[in-house]
Amino acid sequence: MKRILVPVDFSPTSKKALKFAAGIALKTKGSIVAYHLITPETTNTVGIYHDVKVINERKELSSLKRLQRLSRKISGDYPGLSISAVVDRKPVVGNILKFSKENHIDLIVMGTQGASGLQKVTVGSVAAKVLSKSEIPVLLVPEKYVSAPVKEIVFTTNFDAADRYAFPFLFQLAGYFDACVTIVNLMHPYDKT
Repeated sequence: MKRILVPVDFSPTSKKALKFAAGIALKTKGSIVAYHLITPETTNTVGIYHDVKVINERKELSSLKRLQRLSRKISGDYPGLSISAVVDRKPVVGNILKFSKENHIDLIVMGTQGASGLQKVTVGSVAAKVLSKSEIPVLLVPEKYVSAPVKEIVFTTNFDAADRYAFPFLFQLAGYFDACVTIVNLMHPYDKT
């Protein structure tokens, strides 16, 4: 858990995730990459009178400065913490996964707000997609999380063969926090499998 990626959309939930990741990074002597994605403008959205390339460069620079300010603020609250800021372009899920793989990220920490449907009540749609497609561990910080010592970690599983690779990471993480682990498998009451 030396390199932690935190997607940041500047929402209060993503800021909570960044603070939570900071706590992990300090315990593991790791670093954080704060990662923001912008929606690039196209000629359809800005018209023919503007240079799309210049507008997108300004948008990226503005987002980067905002992300760097947030990173400095978090670093100030967690002395010794290393946070870098990266701005990329959408699509969100694909680029989070691609960046993670190309930059040897060990853990993705994301805030989640939830939306509709059982899966989205538990995790937001972007978080759910990252969670289901990621080859590296993803830790979700719920919208209502209040900063407190981690005492319990819940691991949801459908008992895929790949889940066995998560257990060493899971127990290592629990060890950093001296937390107990609860493993949950949700299934439909009429499912006989």
